Amino acid sequence: IFMYKYISFFLDSIEIRQRIVETNKKYINEPIVNIQNCILDLKHSDEIIEVKAKIGFINSNSFSLNEYFFSLNPGLKVEKINGPHSQYQFKQMDHILTVLPKSNLPAGQTDSIEINYSGKIDERFCYQDINEKKIEEEYRIWMYKIDKKYTFISRDFLLLDAESNWYPIAGLPYGIGFPKMN
Repeated sequence: IFMYKYISFFLDSIEIRQRIVETNKKYINEPIVNIQNCILDLKHSDEIIEVKAKIGFINSNSFSLNEYFFSLNPGLKVEKINGPHSQYQFKQMDHILTVLPKSNLPAGQTDSIEINYSGKIDERFCYQDINEKKIEEEYRIWMYKIDKKYTFISRDFLLLDAESNWYPIAGLPYGIGFPKMN
């Protein structure tokens, strides 16, 4: 049973990474907003985080936007998104979060949202710009095999880096669209 679970997790990891790559190809040319400020209120216990992200941004494109496109770790589920005066509709597919404001955001104008989300960081999402062979390599120190871990969350300790995409960012995470973007 242990071996079955290990192999199943390994195959799921490959499938999820491939699905994320395909999704990124669909969104690489989508226009994005430019984030001007972000205030994060985070609570954690064991492996779960709960976050309220207040984000202010501007439409730096030369045209209006009828949706805002963000990335967020796929293990984190958005519960609600509030705009300045009302709740906004949204769609979440894997790591892609599409926010549907009540009206278009004209070029040069600003908006702000508050995103409430929670869950467990999915580490299979980390380092999408690193090839599968390198990801699968064992990490050893002398004769000890060290598991690769990208986030550390416990009741008394928290270490999250940007690679885990634990907070919403505009567009795709760094490195995902290389060489087309970044």
